[in-house]
Amino acid sequence: MEEFLSQAHIARIATVKRDGSPHVAPVWFLWESGELIIVTYADSLKVKNLKTDNRVAVVIDISDPGKGVIIEGEAEISTDRIEEMMRKVSAKYVKPEELDDYLESLLKVSMLVIGVKPKKIITWDYSKGE
Repeated sequence: MEEFLSQAHIARIATVKRDGSPHVAPVWFLWESGELIIVTYADSLKVKNLKTDNRVAVVIDISDPGKGVIIEGEAEISTDRIEEMMRKVSAKYVKPEELDDYLESLLKVSMLVIGVKPKKIITWDYSKGE
């Protein structure tokens, strides 16, 4: 699982809207010290949802061979270490020679860090018959 989560897969985070319906959004992520880290726009719908209900489910999966991870837990929104976390998360997905320019563009907008502490983790790997 650790190796799988260290790769540049897209995660999908599900949050709960005010009316109780789900909202799912694709995100980049970092798995660090048993916590899922997401950096996102401060005015995003997922952030608005988390301010009223911090329960989340996150799926990271690939189809060939079918494997993935589902993380259920509670999210915490933070303004701590935004630049550090932006660099760490982005470094998984952006070419090294483009990273500084990419980060410079992100620093022009208000960003937040979402940390998800897992309460439940489900993994599967169909290539191993699991």
